[in-house]
Amino acid sequence: MTPTAKLPLLVTLAGLCMGTSNVAHAEDTIAISSKVSADYVRTRLPDGSFAPENYTFGKGGVLAGETRDRSIEKLDFMEIARTLAVPLRRDNYVPTKDAKDTKLLIMVYVGRSGISGEASDSTGYTNLNSAQGNLDALNAAKGGDSGGAAGSVLINPDIADKSAASDEVTTAMGMVKMENAIRQKRDMQNVSLLGYDSWWEQTQRDEGTPFKDGREDLVREVEENRYFVVLMAYDFQLMWKEKKPKLLWETRYSIRQRDNDFEKQLALMSEAASRYFGRASDGLRHDDLPEGRVDIGEVKSVGTEPPK
Repeated sequence: MTPTAKLPLLVTLAGLCMGTSNVAHAEDTIAISSKVSADYVRTRLPDGSFAPENYTFGKGGVLAGETRDRSIEKLDFMEIARTLAVPLRRDNYVPTKDAKDTKLLIMVYVGRSGISGEASDSTGYTNLNSAQGNLDALNAAKGGDSGGAAGSVLINPDIADKSAASDEVTTAMGMVKMENAIRQKRDMQNVSLLGYDSWWEQTQRDEGTPFKDGREDLVREVEENRYFVVLMAYDFQLMWKEKKPKLLWETRYSIRQRDNDFEKQLALMSEAASRYFGRASDGLRHDDLPEGRVDIGEVKSVGTEPPK
C-alpha cells in the first residue's frame, strides 16, 4: 500500500462546520495500532499542547475486499477527508494549500477486510469428510462385524476398494493443507493491513500454553469482515522536492462490519483513534467507541493541488 514517489492528488481543506450524530453499538470496540518513526518528534508549546503542523491529504484508495460495499462506495474522497480533518485539527494538525509550508502528506486508505466462509466449509474439508466417511464405511463392512456392515453406507459407491478409499483420503488431506496455507497467507495480509502484527506475534509465543485460546480469538477477528482506515503520514517536503517517500507515522484502525455502517461510524472511529495520531499505541489496542454527538460542521474545500 505504500505510495510511489510520484505525488498523488493532494486535497486541502479549510473551515470546519455541519453536524452529525452517531451512537455506537455497546458491544463494539475499535481496534487501533499506531507506529511512529524515531525521526518524528512534535514540538510542545508552553501550555503543553502540540505546535501546529501543516498537512495535506493524499488519496490512497478504497480497498473493498471480496464483495462490493455500498456504505464505502457511496462516499467520495472529499467526504472522507472532511470527516478526518476534524479530529486531526483537535491535535493541531492544520490543513493547508501552501506546499512550501506543508510538513506532512497524509495518505488515506479505507476499505473492508475479511475472508469469506468458515475454513470447515471449504471444498477440501468437504471432500475430506466424504472420503473419510467412505473409508470408515469400508472398514466397518470388511472388518468382520456384521452389525457394522449392516449399518455402513458408502458415501461414494464408485470407490469400494479400501486402498482407493485411503488414497482418496490422502488426496483430500493434501487439498486441505493447501487451502489452509492459502488461508493463512490471507490472514497474514489482514494482520498487516489492520495493524494486528503485535497480537499475531504474541499469540505465536502463546501456542502450547494455557493462553493458546488467544490465537483463536485473533484468527476469528482478522477473518471477520472489518471496516478500516489507514493513515500514513509522510515527510511532504522530502516527497515534493526529492521524490523520496519517508514514512513518519501511521495509524490503522478498524471496526467489525456486522451491525455497522461505514459512513455512519467513520467520524466516531476517527475520534477514538485520534488520540494516537502521530503517537505510538505500543501494540494493538481495543478501545470503546465514543457515544454521543460528533460536530463536524460545514467544511469547505479550498481546492486541490495537482501532482508535481
